[in-house]
Amino acid sequence: MFVRQAFLCPYWESIGGRASKGDRVKMSPWDKIKRAKKSEEESEEESEEESEEESEEKKYKAVELQIPLLLIRTKTGLKMLDRLGSLGITPTIGWILLIAFPLIAAVGMLLIFFSLSIFITQPVVRETARSMGPLANVLIPGLNPLLPIAFGWAGLAVAIVVHELGHGVVARALGIRVKSMGLLLLAVLPIGAFVELDDKKMAKTSLKDAGRILAAGPGNNIIAGLISLLALILIVSSLVPITPERGVGILEIQEGLPAESVGLLPGDIIVAVKGRPTPSPLELSRLLSSSSVGDQIEISYARGDKIITMDIVLASSAVNSSRGILGVFIARDPVQTLENFQTLRTTTPLTYLLLPTFGPGQTIVPYSETMGIFYTSPLGDSYLPLANLLFWIWFINLNVGIFNALPIYPLDGGQALKKLIQSSGKVEEKMAGRITLVVTLIMVGTIATLISLPYILPRI
Repeated sequence: MFVRQAFLCPYWESIGGRASKGDRVKMSPWDKIKRAKKSEEESEEESEEESEEESEEKKYKAVELQIPLLLIRTKTGLKMLDRLGSLGITPTIGWILLIAFPLIAAVGMLLIFFSLSIFITQPVVRETARSMGPLANVLIPGLNPLLPIAFGWAGLAVAIVVHELGHGVVARALGIRVKSMGLLLLAVLPIGAFVELDDKKMAKTSLKDAGRILAAGPGNNIIAGLISLLALILIVSSLVPITPERGVGILEIQEGLPAESVGLLPGDIIVAVKGRPTPSPLELSRLLSSSSVGDQIEISYARGDKIITMDIVLASSAVNSSRGILGVFIARDPVQTLENFQTLRTTTPLTYLLLPTFGPGQTIVPYSETMGIFYTSPLGDSYLPLANLLFWIWFINLNVGIFNALPIYPLDGGQALKKLIQSSGKVEEKMAGRITLVVTLIMVGTIATLISLPYILPRI
C-alpha cells in the first residue's frame, strides 16, 4: 500500500510522488522538537481564544449606554454569517469588492469636488440648496425634508443591513470571529448598525484580508443599489399613459371653482379648449387668456379611453380679477413626459438620481406622486409605491456606499487607508494614525465647505 507523506522533499511532492513504507523519510529529532513546539503554541493559542471568549461572554451586554449613543447587541444571526461565509464564492466576491473599493472612493471625491465647482459658479444651484436647508444633507428620514418617512426608513434599513452583513460574512470567510451584531441609536433614533469583530485578530490580519472585509460593506451597498435600480428601470419600461391623447394633465381641482362644479378630476387630460389642441400648459394659458370672467367656453378632456366635451363658465382669479380661470393645477403632457424620461435615461444615466419628491423631479419623473396618476402598469396600482420604494433603496444605498468608502476615519475608507499606510512597513503605527487624521480632517473640511457654501456666497 502506498501512503502520501506530508514531509517528503519539495521536488518529490511537486511531481506527486508517493513513497512506500520502506521508503518513508524519517524525521530528525530537531524536526520532532519543532513540530511539538508548534503544536504546543497552537494549543496555547486555542486555549487563550477559548478563555477570551468565556471572559467576553461574562462581559457581554445586550444593551449598553455610551452617552449619547445606545448600543443594542444580539448574537442572533451569527450562524447565518457562518453559513454565508462558508460558501465557496464568498472570498471571490471579496476580491471583486476590494478592487472596486478605491474606485467607489474616487467617484465620491469626484462628486464632492464637482459639486463644489457647481456651487461656486452657479448661483441658481446655490439658491436651490439654500431653500432646502442644511438638513437636506442628512440621510435620516424625518430630519431630511426630501426623504419620505416610510420609503426613506425602508431604504435606510436595507442599506444598514446589507452593509454590516457584508463585513460579517467576509470576516467569517477569512476566519475572523464575529462577536455580535447590533443597532446604534442616538436617543431612540436608529442611526446605524454594527458587527463586532475580534479586534486582536483584525489587528494581525494582512492588508489584503482587512481590505476585503472593509470593502464588503460599501460594495454590498452598491450591489443592492444597482439591483434596485435595475428593477426600477423594468417598472418604468412597463408604464403606459392612461390615455394616448396628448394634452395637459390635471393634478388637483380647486374647491368651489368651475372645474369642480362640472366634475373634472385629478388624472383627467385637457386635450382642447375652444376646439383648439392644448399640447402644453403654455398653450392652455394662452387660450384661456383670450377669455374673460363669466365667459362660457368649450373644453374637451380625456378620461381613460373616452373624450368628453362640455361647456364651462370661467371664474375670476384671486391674482387677477379680470382673468378667467378653470380652477385646476396642471402638469405638462404626460405622454411627452414619459417619452422624455425614457429618452433621458439612455442619454443621461444621472436621470435616475432625480428626486421624485423635489423640484423638477416632481414633474419629470413618471413615478413621482405628482405624475404617477397619469400612468398604468401591468403591476396595477402597486406600481407607484413599488417604484418609489426601489428608487429610495437605490438612492440611499448609493449614498451610503460612496460615503463609507471615503478616506475618513473611522469609516471603512479611513480604516483601509490607515491599514495601507501601516502595511508599508516604513511608517510607525502612531505616524500612520497621524497621516490618517490629517486626510480625515481635509475630507471633513471639504464636505463642511460644500454644505456651507450656499450660505456663505452671495445670493442671486
